[in-house]
Amino acid sequence: MTLLCETGISERERMEMFLDLYGNSLIRDKTADYLQNVTPELIKLVTEDEKGKSVVKELFNFETLKFKERDDLEEIFSSYLKNHIFDIEKLRDHRLRGHFKDRYDFRRNLVDWDYSFCIKEYAKYINLREYRDWRLTGIAFETRLATGTIPNRTLGSYIEGKSVSILF
Repeated sequence: MTLLCETGISERERMEMFLDLYGNSLIRDKTADYLQNVTPELIKLVTEDEKGKSVVKELFNFETLKFKERDDLEEIFSSYLKNHIFDIEKLRDHRLRGHFKDRYDFRRNLVDWDYSFCIKEYAKYINLREYRDWRLTGIAFETRLATGTIPNRTLGSYIEGKSVSILF
């Protein structure tokens, strides 16, 4: 299997999988299966640079990376596998509570205010309803009539900061 280049997948399905992984906190079953199947290829791409036969190998050069940096990338890619516990809804709620603080109960109004005074002027093609849905639910792209039910593990990476972080 190769990264979104396999035969049998239509162009529309490839685009939907890309948008699902790129911007939705919950993804469809088909996208989750694809991510599960392609993750070992991503790991091989980073760890076995000379031996890897990936389609995207020509695009990336990992020779200048230190082994610790390669190990970090491998850890990130391996976190995409289903055997790791990942509750994105709980993490999103925690992040929203941290962002809105004591105004959490009024988050819908704050999102409307952000749109009206910060987004609307600069991004005229973004609809208020779509923006509000994305900010409150984490779903940026709706695909057909399917709804995502599986956490998008590609959004699980984080950078350690100076404040105390909560790990679930």
